[in-house]
Order: sequence, then C-alpha cells, then structure tokens
Amino acid sequence: MDAKPAPQATPSNSIRPPVRNSAGLIVLLASAALGAEAGAVLGPVVVLIRDDFRLSPGQAGLVISMHGLLIAACAPVAGALADRVGTKRLLTASLIAYGVFGGLGALSGNYPLLLLIRALFGVAVGVMTVAYTVGMLTLRHSRDRATVMGYQSGIGNVGQVLWPLLAGIVGGLGIGWRGPFLLYLVALPLAAAAVWLLPDTPRKNNSQPSAHSADTVRMRSVIRDAPVLLWLYALIFIVAVLLYVLVAFLPQRLNQLGVSGPLEVAGFLAAATGPAAVVGMAYGRLQAHLRPRTILVLALASPALGFALLALSARPLLLPFGAALIGVGIGLVMPAVPTLASESVTAAALGRATSWIYALFPLGNFAAPLLLGPLADGPFGFRAVFGVSAAISLLSALAYFAGLRHVRFGNGCRTGQESET
Repeated sequence: MDAKPAPQATPSNSIRPPVRNSAGLIVLLASAALGAEAGAVLGPVVVLIRDDFRLSPGQAGLVISMHGLLIAACAPVAGALADRVGTKRLLTASLIAYGVFGGLGALSGNYPLLLLIRALFGVAVGVMTVAYTVGMLTLRHSRDRATVMGYQSGIGNVGQVLWPLLAGIVGGLGIGWRGPFLLYLVALPLAAAAVWLLPDTPRKNNSQPSAHSADTVRMRSVIRDAPVLLWLYALIFIVAVLLYVLVAFLPQRLNQLGVSGPLEVAGFLAAATGPAAVVGMAYGRLQAHLRPRTILVLALASPALGFALLALSARPLLLPFGAALIGVGIGLVMPAVPTLASESVTAAALGRATSWIYALFPLGNFAAPLLLGPLADGPFGFRAVFGVSAAISLLSALAYFAGLRHVRFGNGCRTGQESET
C-alpha cells in the first residue's frame, strides 16, 4: 500500500486561487497542438530538403532535431521566467517567436541559415511549452489538473499523426519543402487570441514576500522540499528514451520484415500514438481511481511487455500490438508527471519544477540512438535493441514499485483512506 500523502503547508494553489477560464484553456490546448507540430511537419519533406541543399542523411536529420536540443537548453530558464513574469506574457511572446522563426524557414537560402533559424525556433518552442503547461496547471483547480494534462497529452499524440499528413498535402502544392514551414504561421493569430482571452497571472507576489517567493526560490530547495521530483524526472527521461527507440528502430525492423512503404510505416507508428492519445484523454478518470505509485509502475510495465513482443515477433502482424502497449505507457506518463509535479510544489516554484520535465524529455529522445543503437550492429540486431528496452522498462517498473512505497506525493493525490483499484 502507498503511504498517505502528507499535507502541504503551502500547496501549489495556495498563493493565488486558480481561475476557471474555458476560452483561455482552449488557447492553451491549441498551443499544445503547436508543440506537437514543431518537428512533425518536416518529416514528409526532409528528403526534399536533403536533395535541395545536397546534404548527408545526418545533416538532414539535424533540420528536424536541432530544435529539440534548444528546448532542453532553454526550458529551465523559461520555467524561472514563468515564475516571475507570469504565463500570459511569456506565452504570447513565445507564440510570436514561434510563428516568425518557424515561417522564416521557408525563406532559407542555404543550410547554415536554416539551422540557425531552427535553433531560434527551438528557443521559442521551449519557452512556449513551459508557458502553456504552467498556464494549464494554474488556470484550473487542482482537482481538474489531471484531466487537463490528459487533454494536453492526447492532443499532442493526435498531432503527431495529423500534422505530417497536413504537411504532406501542403508540400505537394507546388512549393516543395518550403510549404510546410508556412504552417507555423498559425501561431500568430493564436498569439493575438492569447492577449485577449488569457487572464493576467503574474507569478511574483510582491504583497507577501517570503522564502517561497518567485524571486528567492531555488531549484535545489524545491527538490529538497519535494524529493519525489527526482523520481518524476528520472521517469520522464526513461520514457523519452523508450519512445525514440520505438520511433528510430521500429521502421528499420519493419524494413527487415518487408514493410517499407511510408504509409505502412506510419500506420505501425500510429499503433502507438493512437492508444497514447486515448489513455491521455482518459487520464483524469484514471487518476481518480488509481494511486500515483500504481500509475507510474503501470506506465513502465506496459512498455516492458510491448518491447518484449517487438523483440520476439518474427511477423509484422504482431508488431502493432507491441507498439500499442508502449503507447499506453507513454499515454500514462505524459500527463502524470506534470500533474504530480504540480501537486508536490508551491505555486512560486511551479514553473521551475515543470520546466525540467521539458528539458529532460528531448535529452532522452536525443540519447536513445546513442545508448541503444550500437546493439543493432550486434548478432541479434534490432531484437537486442527491443529486448534491452524491455529489460530497462521492467527493471524500472520494479524499482518504482519498491522505491515509491514510502514516498509522499503532493496534496492533490489520493489519500490512504481511499481504496486502491
């Protein structure tokens, strides 16, 4: 049984009561959809970019991945800014930068300029991601946060499927690889909507300065007061690695089995994003019936089964079932981590606490091929990659099952007086 969560002296919604604002929530969820767009729209045209600029495959890949490293670098800074200046101004500015630098990619005349624009775009994405996440967590009452984070996760997974399809359509209109970059311009009218519809939510509390104010709180003290954050950060990194193992190596395994058509491969990957979206949308109800420890263990156990199935399957027909199990785990983790983090810290530290989630996630994505890719060159090939991934998932699930037994979560989690399902 999980330990009862300790009452918090300064819960995350104690400094300023959250505001129910449906129009503002729509703006924030639309911003989350743009987060899914950031890299997904270039997938269908990356080969065209490679051929136009005469790039190597690795150089072409950087066009898509460059922004991820910048997200990791600037997310903690964005978290500190969110705690000081509020999410409305931060989100509005980042949406404008997202639209400007995203759209400028269409005008790039050479490869170095395109990489520079993508780097600046990555800064905008990192700030935007932190801003809309903190905005959602502060716009709703704590009892609604799990549901809202589930919506964010679900929209992100649906976007991973829909944005490439839309980019493929735009890319076929006669303007080549430059067309999908124009899709980023949708952020500009959304920035105007943010100005009108989001409430002013300054994080700094000048009237009641304290040791927990946004100006004095430090990440070290945040973790000291809420050590469960270390478990959550480790979890998001592990799942980020596992996700990109699937994205990077499942298509290559399919090619070995005779499945190489882009639409066919996209269908196999959709077998993961579909369940992830469904689980994300239902996350609010799941957290109402399951303890945090149970959710996190299930989020790791499900990919363990999925990767085991990928490692053992010799037929393409069985691979979507493994991908679906991995998707279930991703669908649990993506809303669970920011929700549980928000319920474990004070309002003044909310931006910092959540920003590290979005710093570690792209680092895990980046690390996946480096950590597990060499196994593909061994005698067992991609089976070894998936087998080791299954072992990592299983061992992590066991570690979280044992390690979280006496860890206390925030005041928003279930209490020991309620029965665990």
